[in-house]
Amino acid sequence: MEIPVEAYEECDAYARVYTEKDVLMFHLWDAETFKGKYFIDKTGKHVSELKGERCIRKLVSQMSSTGRYSSGLWPLDLTVSLEDEEMVESFFGRRGSVASLIEHAEAYYDKTRYYRKQERKAEKIHNYMSLFKDQQDEIKNWYLKEIAPQEYAFRIDGQYHCTACGKQHTGKFKHSERFQCEGKTVIVSTRTWSKEQKDYITAFSRQSDGSLAERLYQINVRWDKAGKTVDLTEILRWTWMPYKEGKVYYRDLYNWWDRNPWNRRWMPSYLYPVGAEEVLQTSGYEETRLWDIGKAKLPINWIMEKRTPVYTQLVLAGLQKLAEQNSKAKLAYYGYNENLNLHGETPEEVLGLDRNAIGRLKQLNGGSIIHEWLQWRMEHPNEPLKTETLKELETAHITPNSVKEMLDYMTPQKCLNFIKRQMKLLNKNVPYSVIELYTDYISMAKGMGMDAQDEIVYNPKDLKLRHDQLVQEFELRKAEYEAEAMNRKWPKAQAVLDRIKGIYDYQGDGWQIITPCTLMDIVDDSHQLHHCAGASDRYYERIQTEETYILFLRHEREKSWYTLEVEPGGTVRQKRSEYNRQPDLEVVNQYLKEWQVAVHKRLKERDKQLAAQSAQQRAEEMEVLRNGTERNRQLRALLMADLMEAGA
Repeated sequence: MEIPVEAYEECDAYARVYTEKDVLMFHLWDAETFKGKYFIDKTGKHVSELKGERCIRKLVSQMSSTGRYSSGLWPLDLTVSLEDEEMVESFFGRRGSVASLIEHAEAYYDKTRYYRKQERKAEKIHNYMSLFKDQQDEIKNWYLKEIAPQEYAFRIDGQYHCTACGKQHTGKFKHSERFQCEGKTVIVSTRTWSKEQKDYITAFSRQSDGSLAERLYQINVRWDKAGKTVDLTEILRWTWMPYKEGKVYYRDLYNWWDRNPWNRRWMPSYLYPVGAEEVLQTSGYEETRLWDIGKAKLPINWIMEKRTPVYTQLVLAGLQKLAEQNSKAKLAYYGYNENLNLHGETPEEVLGLDRNAIGRLKQLNGGSIIHEWLQWRMEHPNEPLKTETLKELETAHITPNSVKEMLDYMTPQKCLNFIKRQMKLLNKNVPYSVIELYTDYISMAKGMGMDAQDEIVYNPKDLKLRHDQLVQEFELRKAEYEAEAMNRKWPKAQAVLDRIKGIYDYQGDGWQIITPCTLMDIVDDSHQLHHCAGASDRYYERIQTEETYILFLRHEREKSWYTLEVEPGGTVRQKRSEYNRQPDLEVVNQYLKEWQVAVHKRLKERDKQLAAQSAQQRAEEMEVLRNGTERNRQLRALLMADLMEAGA
């Protein structure tokens, strides 16, 4: 075919179009540069030819300078003759620009190919999942026999509709009363007309090819006057070859997939025992001994992932409640504080208890809360902790960590009594409303310098009233309390400010440099100028160690203008005004040079030694920043630009 060699006038991109059988062929130019050939059929299947080699590339990508698609290239401005445009419209059977018709055909082809690929993948997964034996009937029967064998009788219009026999009983029964019907235990419900129970069940199976599967089922049982309905659905399936990594499949409403659009999660579940031991014994997870957990509800997949036998051992030791509660907390990482040592080799190491405490834990059938309290008792052997107290603490869901502030002053029983008394005064039925209020109260009391060891302080009769009184008092004397707190934190800083005042204070012509009288002056100055000097501990620490000092540059004594960080020799490290800006910087620098000359004459031998130490510390800090990240280097450049060395 003849290829034209002259471009259309004033056109960047243009083409000549030809047809060959059921294919459109484009010869493409960008100005005077030949961009190759492009072929497309009516289905949108396309290919490019560049320098004699063919590749899959969209038209807009072929016309770009880099050969790659970008959003800025579309819509493509491609010039063709009127005859060629009509040829393209006729070929696709629709009207539009050549570029838009090509783009539409390409997109349709890509979408069709993607859907076909997904369909093949879905069919492959479906066929693989179909190889696994259907266990639903067996699992339903096991669950209803071992986990949820109860039946219900709902009182409706004076009659009791029984799910055990499907008939109506007459008589007088109380709510939750039990009776036998057809060999089953029936629970009377006079307050609701239905009951539901939702659980998860894990089952294991082995395939003919030797692969293994962990299968998580969700079961929903509903009892109402019509009887009992059971819905069992497998939602997760993990398949693997023994001692090798595996793959998880997720079920939506109808189909299996290898991604998780429904956000399925492994949940604590009961173990369907049939086949579990036979599968797990040669799975790579035999050390977990999960086939021995009985009717415990545990996060089985997580236990396999950790390959820990601890939870099975707890169940076998009669501590099923602890195993269930602790493992459930482990799944919620924000609530788990490592109360069990999963790597311990003895019961004492695992539980963090001695033999007597372990015996007490078993006797009480203790869960996580009693376990935590017994661990606390191990750390406080002289503190009394009665059995009745432990039971009440567990019922109220009060842990040692939640009342740690109270435990500094009261025994567990006194803590419990205090909480119950305050709950009545507050008309609350949740202990944590009292605990949070107490934590705030005692922190405020200590911050105000009160003796927290005094019973009248740590054990107020009316917590809410005393808390509110302290809040009012604190607001009235807030500045005083904050100053006291700062002086306690940096006890030597005030003496430093007092010592240097005569050296660094300076009165210029319409301006002055002032040493703050107290640390709170630095806080106030920082608030006025909206920068971080007053909020950062490092500046107060530097004052206390006399590495640097904070001074004020002002026109008017009571009105903030500039905050300065200076070294003992007069070198200015930083100078910042409102919002860290530097207004009138040239004038400020002249003021500071004048001040440095005056200060130099006042320095004593100690000040000169401190100045040398400060300069060395600054050099080391700058070196660390220079060898750090890009952000560190940017900070170093900023600090170096701000530096005004004395005598320079």
